Amino acid sequence: MGPTMFQEDLAMSNVTGKQRLIGFVELGEDAKNFHILKGGDTKELQLAGHVLQFIFLGDTGFRFPVAFFATREATAPDIYTAFWMIVSELEDCGFEVTYTCMDGGVHNRSFVKLHFTNSSPRLGNFCLKNPVNPQKHVYVIMDISHGIKKIRNGLLKKELYIDEKFVQWSHWVKAYQWDLTSNPIRLHHKLTKAHIYPDHVERMRNYLAEETLNHDMLPLMEHYKYSLGNVTHLDSTITFLRHTADVIAVFRDKRKMTSPSDDRLTTLKEMLSYLLKWENDINSSNVPAKERNSKLLSRECMDDMVSTIVGFTEMVKQKVSMKGDGYIVPCQINSDLVENFFCQQRTYNGSATNPNLWQYSHTVNSIILGQSLSSSKSNAAKYESAQPMSCNPFKKMKLTNIKNIV
Repeated sequence: MGPTMFQEDLAMSNVTGKQRLIGFVELGEDAKNFHILKGGDTKELQLAGHVLQFIFLGDTGFRFPVAFFATREATAPDIYTAFWMIVSELEDCGFEVTYTCMDGGVHNRSFVKLHFTNSSPRLGNFCLKNPVNPQKHVYVIMDISHGIKKIRNGLLKKELYIDEKFVQWSHWVKAYQWDLTSNPIRLHHKLTKAHIYPDHVERMRNYLAEETLNHDMLPLMEHYKYSLGNVTHLDSTITFLRHTADVIAVFRDKRKMTSPSDDRLTTLKEMLSYLLKWENDINSSNVPAKERNSKLLSRECMDDMVSTIVGFTEMVKQKVSMKGDGYIVPCQINSDLVENFFCQQRTYNGSATNPNLWQYSHTVNSIILGQSLSSSKSNAAKYESAQPMSCNPFKKMKLTNIKNIV
């Protein structure tokens, strides 16, 4: 699930002899009724500037862009009504929705909070009660790619304070410079100026953030510390790197998880304990609130990482316990699929950064027919389940009640 922008424009569509203007906001009857209850003008027509895209991804790699909605801005109530309508339609067709993956945008976070009126998402283990089927739950897993990027961006902005030592971006800068000048064969050969001195565009690249916090960066920092002799100011930085590297390795792993006692889940629990201890140590210290905030990652970033770990762990336990042959492939649990879909949209429309709604809707068909079920461009890579889009699961889908399906 994810939103993207497109050009505000109107186009005339002629389907089966019926002419229709395409480009207005259209979120379905539930959203319209909610707008009426708020006292809105039902006769007012607004040009859409965003699209809210839903893509179904199965455990085997089967995926399908089930629906999209034209909107001015996908607010939490809009997402709520659209999301549970999609879940209802999918379950009517025999599909089971066990989790939702999204980035930590403001409206996405507000959508999650709507389900926890008497508590917080953390206390509820980021588990949403399913109004469609009360016996089942849907877990919220914030996108790990965006989470890692937020951690890197946090390091660029502030000096973190962990275990009475500072973790600061200058440690990465000095390690990079030492690797360039002291080693004939670089320890981290992928590291470039774009990683260490990213501009506003490069800060949006997920892979640049991951490559500064993964298992390639960890040995470089350890060797850099060893070159300085008996120093301790890098201890917290190395511990921090070890945890981020382990988490990245788990969520980029293509091996199946088939047991709730999988060692990779233990790795995630260690990262969770590390984050919560760090947060508790800072919040319990006798310093002003402003100073405490400067020593921690942002509240949003911390919540996103907790959601990623807790939501994923609980979802795996449910999946493998309900079915004897149930499994999860960690590298599939991210929003790379949605990002790749939006990239294909722009490519099919002549590298247009914001096609209009008519172009977007017609390009969906081109993407469906022009690629396999598992994209070679996503982190999920290629799986044996990649088949033509006309495979049997697709033929059984009759989502006639969802508007704007192409």
